[in-house]
Amino acid sequence: MGGAYGRDAFIGKIAGPIDWWNHTVSGPRGVFSVHDIGLPIVVAPVFARFGVSGVRILMGAIAGLIPLIGFRIARLRGLGFNEAIALSVCTSFSLPFLAAGGQIYPDLVTGVILLALTTMTLALTDRGMPIWTLALTGVVLAVLPWLHIKNVLPALTLGATLAFVEYSRAWGGAVVRRLAWLATPAIASGLLLSWYNHVAFGHILGPYTEQTAAGATGRQAAMIFLGLHLDQAQGVFVQQPLFLLGLLGLGLLARRSPTLAVGLCFTYLAAIVPNSFHPCWYGCHSISGRFMWSVAPLWIVPVVFVYAGLAPRGRRVMLIMCSIGVVSQILLLQRWRPGGPGRLYLVFAKDLLKRDSLFDAGWRPWLPSFYDFDRYATYAPNLIAMAVAAALIALGLVWARGAARENS
Repeated sequence: MGGAYGRDAFIGKIAGPIDWWNHTVSGPRGVFSVHDIGLPIVVAPVFARFGVSGVRILMGAIAGLIPLIGFRIARLRGLGFNEAIALSVCTSFSLPFLAAGGQIYPDLVTGVILLALTTMTLALTDRGMPIWTLALTGVVLAVLPWLHIKNVLPALTLGATLAFVEYSRAWGGAVVRRLAWLATPAIASGLLLSWYNHVAFGHILGPYTEQTAAGATGRQAAMIFLGLHLDQAQGVFVQQPLFLLGLLGLGLLARRSPTLAVGLCFTYLAAIVPNSFHPCWYGCHSISGRFMWSVAPLWIVPVVFVYAGLAPRGRRVMLIMCSIGVVSQILLLQRWRPGGPGRLYLVFAKDLLKRDSLFDAGWRPWLPSFYDFDRYATYAPNLIAMAVAAALIALGLVWARGAARENS
């Protein structure tokens, strides 16, 4: 790889002839990509045979796993076959996945893996799993740091959640052996990745100790964190309004499985908080809100819990909402489609008429905008959006408490 990027400094075939130096770093063994090695390993065979178009199709196929995993989650919560299909399709027919599916970044691949591992954890809370499945789970968990070194934190939190759930099911020698099958792939993978980074860059963290990993103050990071959820272009709850129902479902998830709820929340924060401090706010030069892609699929889990907790009439209402949500996604896609993927690349501007948005100029002053570090905490639409989000979480906790009393 060092040779490939070294040649690219002269021929400009990989990173391009304009800014290859922004994507490479010189190490003791030559010139290497500043991007982690995991995704290149995955796409290299396809790229060699079919080029960039083939890689985009592969990335889209990986994103296409989201409705399948969502279907499995719905079935684990006891939903019928048809209901599970409807709910998984509607939640997966989502702007972050449809528009971002073909983008060659590790973020959405990370999101698919985190969703799959969360599904394994949910299954493990209900029943055991064969040891080979546990070992396969360990292998999938070990892939995360290869996609990006920052995934070490969510991998640790989700791995600890899996281990705790497994440990709480059984004690003695059997559980020790099962935990060893879960942990061994991750340990071996971590050692191998550390060796590669040491060979390529001279230290186990790769190129990131040579570059700024955090460029935001606490106040700025808070704006980025909120904007990744609520901003009119970058926010996942704007890109997919159905995920707002997930805020209601957090309390239901905590009542159903406190261990899973805590593990999921810590995994979510471990993935998104470091990104909030990153100098490439919201995802740098990419489709809006890229830094949310790694955790956006996780909102499918509490949405399913909301549906499972509703009476038949409530379920019908929610399915109608899902249908409306699909229509809204089609309309929002029209804001992305005309100019291709570059239509909504990140453009920072305090002026609402000059910044990125999914909405026409007349709508923008009425919608949340997390672009102005000085005003975001006092801007009225932002305050309303934050209040609505907090109210939904509180309402979900009340709902969960009421459901617990009925079942007691």
